[in-house]
Parts: sequence; structure tokens; C-alpha cells
Amino acid sequence: MAEFGYGAMDEYDAYHLWLGIPPDEQPPSHYRLLGVRLFEQNAEVIRNAADRQRAHVKRLGINQYEKRGQDLLNDIEAAKICLLKPEKRKLYDERLRAELQREADGDRHGTYEEQLSEETLIVGSDRHCDIVIDLPIISGIHCSVMRRAEKVILRDLKSTNGTYLNFSRVVRPSKATPSDLIILGRDTRLKLPTSFFPASLRGQRVGFVGRSDQCEVCIPDHTVSSFHARILFDNATIAIEDLNSTNGTSLIDARGRTIRLPPRVPTELADIEHVNFGKHQMSIDDLRRRTSFDGTWVEK
Repeated sequence: MAEFGYGAMDEYDAYHLWLGIPPDEQPPSHYRLLGVRLFEQNAEVIRNAADRQRAHVKRLGINQYEKRGQDLLNDIEAAKICLLKPEKRKLYDERLRAELQREADGDRHGTYEEQLSEETLIVGSDRHCDIVIDLPIISGIHCSVMRRAEKVILRDLKSTNGTYLNFSRVVRPSKATPSDLIILGRDTRLKLPTSFFPASLRGQRVGFVGRSDQCEVCIPDHTVSSFHARILFDNATIAIEDLNSTNGTSLIDARGRTIRLPPRVPTELADIEHVNFGKHQMSIDDLRRRTSFDGTWVEK
């Protein structure tokens, strides 16, 4: 897609490191550069996205990266002007559609239909983000999640305090599912809307047990870790996975036997009467009552 690029990339890949645009998606279209849906029509969405990207680049484009930052700021401004002027955007979109159709034959960036269904959410404390988390520990532009076809990709956008997927720091684009635990900074959970995931993944129902009030089952007990265990369930079965908690998770069966769960191994609750999260015991009936018939979580 060379005719839609913004000049040759130098050795420092600011597209990737600052904006989360990997080499195989470069040079980016105006839409990809601004982090909005392909062929987005809403002028306010485009304007806000440009403001958000500009603020992020200004924060990073200092010292030895000043020239690189200014080049990107110019690119962002050019993209915004083009997409906000109906005549310019009409011509640009026609050329872009034709280019995408040609590339679909070689599957360079996936099929044309896949790109049309692509959507990106930017997460951060900046008010222009798609998901705003107004906390000091969250960077202005913290991370992004992109849906394309049957995948959701999580990227950290050079945040100060990091993005974590199931307790592992995100250092490269990583696949995410509805059952994953995404933490920003030290302890801020990112809950993505179920509707953001492809339909094929929306049946993965999950909840978390822990001391954090961001868990679906919050247990204010000092022996319970902040995010202690993951519960995976459907209408017929419940499985529990200990998340390498400090004091462990144990099952009590009908005979009174105690079964300590190994960390990170989902275990189905067959013939189990109680679960111990640390030193806090909960009956399976209580746990089941915390879910409604369709598997959603019930507040206390």
C-alpha cells in the first residue's frame, strides 16, 4: 500500500513502538494511523482520534526523537485534514478500496472483508481514548485492543506502568480472549465489552474471585489474593483455576477430603461441596447462586 504511506521508515520504528502499528501493517492508511475503524464516517470520532494520537506522539517525540515525532505529527494532521474534507475523503477512499481489493488476492493484510470488520479501541487516561480510565497510574495512551476477523490483539503502547495479560507483561502484540485477565499498571483491571469479541468467542463465560473489588466475586479477606482464582462456567458445569495465589485454592468433596488445586490448571467441580480461597470457605451452592441462569454474574 505504498501510495498511502508517509515516507520511508528510519531505523527507529515509531509506527510500531509508539502507535502499535506492526511492520506488516505499514505503511498505514489514514484510518490505521489514527486508530479508527476502516472507512469510519463520524467526523467527531476522527477529530478526537487525531487529537489523541497527537497528544501521545508529543509526549514521546522529545530529545533525540524530536524530528521523528514532528514527522508523525505532520502525518496525523494530513490524515485528519483528508478524512474531514468530504471531497478529499471520497477520492482517498476510492483509491484505498481499490488498493485493498488488489492486495486481498495476495492476502498481504488479510481479506478485504476482514479489514472492513476491523475495529480498534484505545485505552488510557486521555479523555479522547475510546475507553477512559482516569487514574494517575494509567498512561494517557496506555494500550490498544484490535479486533480483526476471529482475533483480538492486545498491544501495550509504551505505557509507563505496563500492561499485563494473565500476569505476564505484554511486550509484543498478544492474542486476548474473554477469559483472559488484563491488568493495567499494578492492579487496574481492563474489562472489555463482550460485544467487542468475535461471535465465536462470546460463549467463553468467566469470572474472577479475589480481594480486589474489581472481581466478580469479591472476598475482603487478607488470606485471599487480589485476583485469586478464575471461574469458567456454562449452564451445566463450573471449573475453577487457581491463579498462582499466595495461599492457594482447595476443594472439599462430599467425603470431607481436601484437594489442593495446582496453579493455572482449570479443574471441574464434580462432587465438590466447598471451595477454600485462602482461608475463606464458600459452598458450591453459594458460588452457583452468584450466577444467573444465563451465566452472568449477580451482584451482592
